[in-house]
Amino acid sequence: MTTGIIIAAVVFGTFVLAILAFIAWMFSRAVLYKEFQPPQIDDKDFIRAECNGVPYLLDKGLPYKGVINSLTSHREPLNSGYKFSIHNKKCSPYGIRSGYKIVKLPYCYNKMGTNLENYRGDVWYERDFEIKKIENKPVIRLTFMGCFLTAEVYIDGKLIGKNGEGYLPFSFDISHLEEGKHKLVVKVNNETTDKTLPIKLFEGHRPGWHHYSGIHKEVYIEYLSKVSLFKLSCIPFLENKEWKVRTALLFERPDAESGLKFECSLFISDDSEQKIGEKKLSFNFEKDSKVAGGEFVLEAGKDIKPWSEKTPYLYKMNMISAYEQSYVKFGFREISWSDGKIFINGEHTFLKGICRHEDNGEKGLATDIKTAKREMELIKKARGNFARLAHYPHSVSTLDIADNLGLYVWAEVPFYQAGHAITHDTFGKEFGYVKINLNILRFIENIKKTSLVADRTLLKKAAQSLIKMVERDVNHPSIITWSIGNELWSINKASEYVCKWLKDVVLSYDRSRAVNYASMSMPLLTKPCERSFKVMDWVCINEYYGWYYGSVKGKRGLAKGLYKRYPDKPMVITETGSDTLYGLRDERYPPKNKHSEDYQSYYLKETWKNLSLSPNFSGMAVWVFKDFPCPEYTHTNLVPFYNMKGLFDKDMNQKLGYQTLKNLFEEKDNQIK
Repeated sequence: MTTGIIIAAVVFGTFVLAILAFIAWMFSRAVLYKEFQPPQIDDKDFIRAECNGVPYLLDKGLPYKGVINSLTSHREPLNSGYKFSIHNKKCSPYGIRSGYKIVKLPYCYNKMGTNLENYRGDVWYERDFEIKKIENKPVIRLTFMGCFLTAEVYIDGKLIGKNGEGYLPFSFDISHLEEGKHKLVVKVNNETTDKTLPIKLFEGHRPGWHHYSGIHKEVYIEYLSKVSLFKLSCIPFLENKEWKVRTALLFERPDAESGLKFECSLFISDDSEQKIGEKKLSFNFEKDSKVAGGEFVLEAGKDIKPWSEKTPYLYKMNMISAYEQSYVKFGFREISWSDGKIFINGEHTFLKGICRHEDNGEKGLATDIKTAKREMELIKKARGNFARLAHYPHSVSTLDIADNLGLYVWAEVPFYQAGHAITHDTFGKEFGYVKINLNILRFIENIKKTSLVADRTLLKKAAQSLIKMVERDVNHPSIITWSIGNELWSINKASEYVCKWLKDVVLSYDRSRAVNYASMSMPLLTKPCERSFKVMDWVCINEYYGWYYGSVKGKRGLAKGLYKRYPDKPMVITETGSDTLYGLRDERYPPKNKHSEDYQSYYLKETWKNLSLSPNFSGMAVWVFKDFPCPEYTHTNLVPFYNMKGLFDKDMNQKLGYQTLKNLFEEKDNQIK
């Protein structure tokens, strides 16, 4: 009997030790893991360079061009008359022989409700185009403004290049093509993996938004002069109460066999075309150099109308040379933060915001200025001043609208949920709530995958996307913060290094804005373990107390705890919301039906009340503007395959929460007054 008890005790003790060892191993992998080796960002298609101290990017051998309005270049759109086909034996780099339809770009082929909604694989686009020889414009670029996800581009059957980023522009030099007709063929693949951005977290993973695929933005050919401007960035700042603009200009040329000197005029103009702060500049292309330029400061003086939510005044920075006349729009705006507060042009500013996906339903991710304008105006109509553009760079048109309306913008790259396989595989979403799906073998594998937050391939792609986004969008005054990503596994030491490293990547190209990251709130873990708060400029967090976990009163403890640890940093809630079915009501108080419009209204009011108890509460972006396609939700959801947290439903019917939020924002305005 004694021997049996001893054996049982040993077996039980061994089991307990094994459990404790497993817990210790999990804790070590998930929380203590600190291995981080910065990746090499540069490769044959992506080279960081500088000219006279001004950084720039060589992408596919070409200086990466920002959004510059040229009055002298010749641009021809290539958006109509494409043959389109799903991959089959009749498709090749030489064209599509049969089994196609004719489409016009932009064209997302896998819209919701179509038979290609869940298609993963190759598709093909093909059309003929013509190359002209235009006097004094020897440089010819083929530009794609956006294509999801990977693309191979062929002309006359020959591969001219590839692209692996799904949202930003890319170009190829086609100056070598002979005059006359040519055939353009593009093969696009939309499959995600654990090495792509966005990431596929695990086998069977359903992503957090529908990945609209194909050539989703415009395509054009641009004919440029032998000396052309590819970078013109404007960073305004105040000095002794006078506005100045730190301006970087970089020019490119195709021929570097000899030196070349040239002059240009740089000046600011207002809406009445009055010149401000004109400067005459001389540049010199050294022999064997294809890039010239530098950085200069233009004085604008005191009589400047600053850009803000109340006064969204825009100015032009103009460049005129013997080769080209160009301009960019910008606004005189400074952002700063201290003592737990955010300041725009020195004025304390609270961010009253709504998150937005670039999703117009009928056209998917394709550029739709009418829809974007309507939605951004409705954010403004709610007395909002802030739009979090999730979870990828939105179109230039959307940023232009924000500039003109006076909306502050959060701009983000799709470094999304890396390392969170354990969360999304274990806690699935069923009927809008969290459902536990525990498989011990997958759980162990997913613990290992938390290290994906520091994966060098993913980090390289995140850094490249950040640089491209900054280079494209640096002149938009609406952008007040760059975001390195969303909901990474950010509770171990490695993630702290990752956040700091990506922040430094951004700062090497732009130091005039905040750099942040939207952290996932995990009860019990966030306050003691979250690493990004130490290194990011603000405390930014996605929290869902009262929806996915806990009660709305839990927000109070979260906010107070974060203020205690980070009193000098502004706290911005970058997501919060509840899944709401339009038309479903619950007159009880507090509402019991969590899918009702009344609960959404209650949720928003209680969220605001509890977060406002924290002195550094500096802003909130409600998730989300309207219901959007989301494979993460299954057929059992009240609206199958849709995230229903919108203030509007997918058909733009207004929910009660929109008016509630408007009332809260108006109350905040009155308090500030």
